[in-house]
Amino acid sequence: MDTETDNSESPVTDSIQSRDYQIELFEMAKKQNLLVCMPTGSGKTWVSVLLTKYYLPTCIETTKKVIFLANTVQLVVQQYQYFVDNIPSTSDKSHVSFFVGYMDCDNWTGEKWQDMLSQSEVLVMSTEIFLNILNIHCNLSDVCLIIFDECHHADKNHSMNRIMDIYKEYPKERISELPRILGLTATIIKGIPNSKIQDEIVRMETTLAARAVTYHQYEKILKFSTKAKLLEMFYNGDYVNIRQEFSDYMTLSMEALLALNVENDEEQNPEVLDVRFKHNVPNSKLFGRSKSLPKVLYNYLVILEKICKELGPHCADLGAAVLTISVSRKLMTVAKGTNKCTFYQIFRTMMYQFMSIYPRPSIHDISPKLKLLVEELRKRRPMEGREDMCGIIFVQRKLDCQAIHHYLQECIAHYSDLKFLKTQFITGVEKDFENPLEVEESNNRLIRHIISQFRKKKYNLLISTAVLEEGLDIPSCNLVIRFDNVDSYRSYTQSMGRARNETADFLVFVDATDSARQVALHQKYRQTSVELSEALASNALHLGDESVEIVPRIPELPPFCPGGTPESPRITANDAIQVIHKYCMGTLGPSTGAWHNPVSWFEGELLNYRAFLVLPRNKRSKLHGKIEGEFMTTKESAKRAVFLKACKKLYEAGAFDEMLKPICLDKIEPKILEFFEEEDHNDENLSTQLKGWTSKTYPKSLSKNICPDEPAYMYAIELSLISPQGLEKEKVFDYSNRRYTTGIMSSTSLQMIPVFKLESSMGALRVELKDVTSTCRIEKSEIELSRIYKFQRHLFAGVLKLNLKCTEQGNKSPLLIVPLRINKTLAVGLNYCIDWDIISSLDKEFETASPGEKYEKFVSETARQVPDEKNPHWYSGDAVVVPWHGSRQEFYCVLEVLKDMTPLSPFDNLKIAATFEDYYKLKYNVNIVNRNQALLRCYTLSSILNYLQVKTNEKSNVFRKIGSSSVITLVPELNRLFPYPASLYSQAKTIPSILHRISRFLIAMELGRRISGTTGILQRPTYKVSDNWAYNEAVEMLSMNSESGSSNNGVEAVYKTLENFTQSEKLIPNPTITGSNSSLDSMEPLWDVDIPLLFRLKYIHPHQVTVEQLQAAVAERFPSRGQISLMSGYESQMSKDLNNTDGLESLDKDTGIDTKSQPPIYELLEAITLAKAQDRISLERLEIIGDSYLKFTTTLFLFGNFPDYDEGKLTELRCKLVSNNQLRRLGKKKKLGEILSGGIFYPEFTFLPPSFNVYETAAQVAMEVGGSMNIFNYLDELKLKGMSFEELKKVVDPARSEKSAPTRALFGYSKLKEKDIADCVEALIGAYYTTGGQKGALALMKWLEIRGPDVNGNPISYGDWTMPPRRKIDNHYVKLTSFLPYLKELEEFLTYTFDDPWLAVEAFTHPDYYPNEITDSFQRLEFLGDAVLDFLITNHIYKNSDAKTPGEVTDLRSALVNNVTFGSLVVRYGLHKQFLYISRDVAKSIAAFVNRQELQNHEVTGQFKLLNEKECPTALDIEVPKVLGDIFESLCGAIYLDSKMSLDTTWRVFYRLMQAEIEKFTKNCPKAPIREIMEMGLKPEIFTDTRSKSFLCVIRFNGKEYRGYGTSKRSAMNAVAKFVLRIMNQESVESP
Repeated sequence: MDTETDNSESPVTDSIQSRDYQIELFEMAKKQNLLVCMPTGSGKTWVSVLLTKYYLPTCIETTKKVIFLANTVQLVVQQYQYFVDNIPSTSDKSHVSFFVGYMDCDNWTGEKWQDMLSQSEVLVMSTEIFLNILNIHCNLSDVCLIIFDECHHADKNHSMNRIMDIYKEYPKERISELPRILGLTATIIKGIPNSKIQDEIVRMETTLAARAVTYHQYEKILKFSTKAKLLEMFYNGDYVNIRQEFSDYMTLSMEALLALNVENDEEQNPEVLDVRFKHNVPNSKLFGRSKSLPKVLYNYLVILEKICKELGPHCADLGAAVLTISVSRKLMTVAKGTNKCTFYQIFRTMMYQFMSIYPRPSIHDISPKLKLLVEELRKRRPMEGREDMCGIIFVQRKLDCQAIHHYLQECIAHYSDLKFLKTQFITGVEKDFENPLEVEESNNRLIRHIISQFRKKKYNLLISTAVLEEGLDIPSCNLVIRFDNVDSYRSYTQSMGRARNETADFLVFVDATDSARQVALHQKYRQTSVELSEALASNALHLGDESVEIVPRIPELPPFCPGGTPESPRITANDAIQVIHKYCMGTLGPSTGAWHNPVSWFEGELLNYRAFLVLPRNKRSKLHGKIEGEFMTTKESAKRAVFLKACKKLYEAGAFDEMLKPICLDKIEPKILEFFEEEDHNDENLSTQLKGWTSKTYPKSLSKNICPDEPAYMYAIELSLISPQGLEKEKVFDYSNRRYTTGIMSSTSLQMIPVFKLESSMGALRVELKDVTSTCRIEKSEIELSRIYKFQRHLFAGVLKLNLKCTEQGNKSPLLIVPLRINKTLAVGLNYCIDWDIISSLDKEFETASPGEKYEKFVSETARQVPDEKNPHWYSGDAVVVPWHGSRQEFYCVLEVLKDMTPLSPFDNLKIAATFEDYYKLKYNVNIVNRNQALLRCYTLSSILNYLQVKTNEKSNVFRKIGSSSVITLVPELNRLFPYPASLYSQAKTIPSILHRISRFLIAMELGRRISGTTGILQRPTYKVSDNWAYNEAVEMLSMNSESGSSNNGVEAVYKTLENFTQSEKLIPNPTITGSNSSLDSMEPLWDVDIPLLFRLKYIHPHQVTVEQLQAAVAERFPSRGQISLMSGYESQMSKDLNNTDGLESLDKDTGIDTKSQPPIYELLEAITLAKAQDRISLERLEIIGDSYLKFTTTLFLFGNFPDYDEGKLTELRCKLVSNNQLRRLGKKKKLGEILSGGIFYPEFTFLPPSFNVYETAAQVAMEVGGSMNIFNYLDELKLKGMSFEELKKVVDPARSEKSAPTRALFGYSKLKEKDIADCVEALIGAYYTTGGQKGALALMKWLEIRGPDVNGNPISYGDWTMPPRRKIDNHYVKLTSFLPYLKELEEFLTYTFDDPWLAVEAFTHPDYYPNEITDSFQRLEFLGDAVLDFLITNHIYKNSDAKTPGEVTDLRSALVNNVTFGSLVVRYGLHKQFLYISRDVAKSIAAFVNRQELQNHEVTGQFKLLNEKECPTALDIEVPKVLGDIFESLCGAIYLDSKMSLDTTWRVFYRLMQAEIEKFTKNCPKAPIREIMEMGLKPEIFTDTRSKSFLCVIRFNGKEYRGYGTSKRSAMNAVAKFVLRIMNQESVESP
């Protein structure tokens, strides 16, 4: 490709001047198909641009296309950019677009293709892509011009040739519809031309149906192309410097590798990995067999020997070092003990031995050929008047490239006259299936980078293979050297074309011993160029004489074309293989197509071959069994014939559509999709700010207001510290000698509210509502009620200072707060009455000022309050005082009167002041009048109002630590007595939290009634121990009302209230029966030498037992089976007898679970409280078990009702049924969003006191502008009242908000996400499961209307688990053991005997294992076992981890339920040895992982592989092969089905296998590495490589950048996170 030097340095359309020959060739191309042949650099591409511009108006008018085709991705991108630069675009679109493989074009739908093709008129793409879409998404009649770049490649089965085959098959009567053809090439002759030039031209003309031409005045073209002349440089080829010992060693090494190659039958047939089914392919060889590894290594030795002869011992030593490093790197990726590992080790030893023959060869130990190269380079050193060197050295072999580069680097360091050289080498892309990510990083990107640096002159000499001969855009060179023989005319012309500089030299190294032949060949090349240019120029002169006849090629196998017309879709024999592979990868399996490749082989010999094909078995497959092809003359044609036959059969079976594309069978039928409800569209018209806001419901039981003429209830709040520490400040909550308490007057009985806890800075508080109705005189006339309503405002706005600007007070409320005075009488004991004196005192306090504003900055000496006997409240121990001298208003509770201290006493800090009197004079400039008054010991009363949170939350300012500085000494004279006793003031701070908790309890009770009214589950008192505190619930049996409110049975009874427990030793035990935690160490060992070490439990050190001893023991018991491959064994600490695990809780019988009762009230409250509410309770724990049970029940439902669905469709359907969207819809139907506590409890912003109502318009505006009520603080209260929504929205200014406020909770509203309601649904399921077992959970799910569709889309409730019937199989032991020869040992290991042993076979059968035609593959069992195992493990964790937080439970579940753990256990116990599969890639991934696990002593741990530990450390995540985890899950599914769906039996088997990890992780649960990193404040950055579909994650730590690669974002993040954590651990160990 010659775009850079076509016509100018900067190819912009307006500045390019077309040359005469370009214009003439353009005019020719307008009239006839042309094959333009001109030297590199002469401007061929510009001719295509001119022709494209000519056709562009036609394309715009008719929607036809211009297609430009290139062979590589890099050329496509390069040519696309050239066309974009030279074809002007319009203001709204570009006329040019490009398509390459990494854009995932192969998976585009027809609609996607039509959309992409319609966007531009000029389409630049690879030839393969155009071939794939031709006659499917694009017809030749839709194209007006096709341009073939580097068209000399159109030969044999090249995609260019296949495109032209379709072109030539067009009917003659429609030939006018065919597009114009333009071919571009520097040469149309390949190899050494033995035939006449004209014959070669005719061959290319026939292939491309175009006339091959060049400009008739060829000498004009040469002015713009290379002017270099071939200079032959002769060297002595008789150089021999090989020691005899080296020659002998090389001979022996080659013989050894050839012997290994003959013996390596299994490596010769890598797809055949299991001898158990080789009898199915008798005397046959598989297709796709790559060259054996010993043969590859042998070829390396041959190359190394040639390097030694041609370059000398020094370069051979460098080559051996390169090979040693490469082989050592590959050894890191292969499994120990395999043939591949052995071969690599042998070869590395050979390299070490070879390098020892020539110890440290001198830099002068080189061949004359290499010396000549060095001398020629010396001549190019910079001199005055000489242009700086820019050169390329072409060599044939990749190893030569690296050896010469490294040698020149040594020379640069050693010789001063070579320091001007800046060398680099390019060898092209070498396939390396061991590490595709590393190959992608070190080849494609590296090549582009090197060429870019070469263009910028940072390199001035490239050593390259033929990869730089054509295509890639490189600058004009003034030196091109052909270091090896020029093996073809094409290489001669293309490499010479790189020497386009005016003073360029083209040097060809010639062996003097073969100079005559080489010089003659060069002369022939020169003569060919002359003859070719003359012939092409003659063609140009006689262009109009005749046109090229379109001669269709008759293929050996006619294409499959059901339509029969030229425009009909077709599948050719060449396309058939690719079509079948796409069908297997896309339709039959996941994107990991290596697991679903077809298997083919051939039979016959001597021009008579027949091929066979077997497709993977799958529920979706339309074609089963072996397909036999026709006899053909070659193996390749036989293979194509059988694949083409498979395409025909698949089309006839309905697997292909009319476009001959595989029909996607993984889509769920429309009638089943109709089961799922449509999306909610209620929020579409809302603004972004209003979406998600949900109105909160209030308890229906509080809908009745307190009326003067109706009875009411009175409850005294009893508040106390649960665990007092004897601290002085704890007197604030000591009510033993207080005369006051706070009462709640209610229109509804609150008897069912249990004892609950609040959190304070001094510890947990116990709260109980004591019914004092019978002992309290309740005065509630209209006058008295009006005084109480006024008291509400004084209390909440004045005392608690709540922001009530956006609210208005009414005269109706179901609850009212009143101060109660406690009286003690001998007859009755304690009785209570409303203290009207305190109500009056607060009236007086706030009667002349707005709440909170009566605060005097200074009190005159005469007006000061001095304590005396007339004012006993000062010394009652229940006083609240307020200093008047400070800058802000503070409230203090008097703890003690210090009678021995006066203002003249020494001050607490003598450095500040000598006495208290001096301190106040210096600090506040206040004189103390009474110097003899006793001082007060006081405690600062906190302004905190949220007592529901456990931990300090600095961001929300909910709690703050109150230390010893909270207790201070005050002078009474400088304070005023607040008219509200301390006992009431301290309780008042908790009232918002208490009322909030009461409301939430009532909502939870009403939810329980709604559920019981439908399901019939009774609601009765239950008890739960949480955080070592018994939440005492009242025992009143409520009527079971339906949702409509009608009573079923009425109130059955009211039971006596349970005794209140205040001592920890009286705590109510949790009735839930948990699994046994007893150790199993005393159990009888499982392992002995009689059982093969196919299954291993504990590592046996090699010094303890020998392999020979084990082999002998096995052979003694199984003499007919021969030796079994043994690896390091494991010894069990568990018993063979299943009864030893009887301590585990039974799941089949729901032991200890009451299926007739609802969850405790407190558990229901947990289920409707989100974690984001930051309450001391949340739904997280219940959501974990509920999520797992929902997944389990949904899996059982789908497995039984969809027997024909494969694992992929079952998984997709399950995802839809348990998705957040689906659960949210169901939850919204039951109005769960209205009862969810979804925001932090901010009493200052979200709490509405009794009798208060919020302005609805104010709440709406607050939601609209972001969720803060502070936006109204600066507005006059009178302006808020009566303003409309639009009016209020105009006057508010969010920027003037005084401080940040919650964004998820407002008065009467909360903001919820879709997941919040879904989590609530799962938590409710979890609550009913933990109380009522599976029956309780299923009843709740029925109430929620959680159902699934049947095969016709009709809804069915869960619960009736009907498993699909299994096909009856003749249980013939010999036939069964041909698949599982160690079935008996497997059963002994599992301590479980299969009733249906074919389930075990199915559990170990991979989809590609076609010899098993009896059972399905493991996929459906894996789908079932995944859910069963997840539920069993989650249930065990939940019931045995009461002390763990929800986050810890989640971490523990994640650590146990994942592919890493399951896969590691499979390898530890040797279960992978039973796996039935064929795929070579699966075998390699399993072998690599087994090797790594053995190095890790079979620890379950995350791993990563370091790629580069130098300046930029890079790690690649080692992912456990998914099939290993699938085996574990499918085995679980098999045992579950075989045991008649017994969870107990299944868990006993798998608990034994996982017990070690369960106990280990329970004690010290590993966190996800990326989570640890993020908790440290490190932020990973993710980058996507669309070409390789890989991901790069970067973390910057300690000034250094660390990188991780992976096939997914998660694996890339895990790789770098684990690497950084390891670095941190190393640094912490090394630091003193």
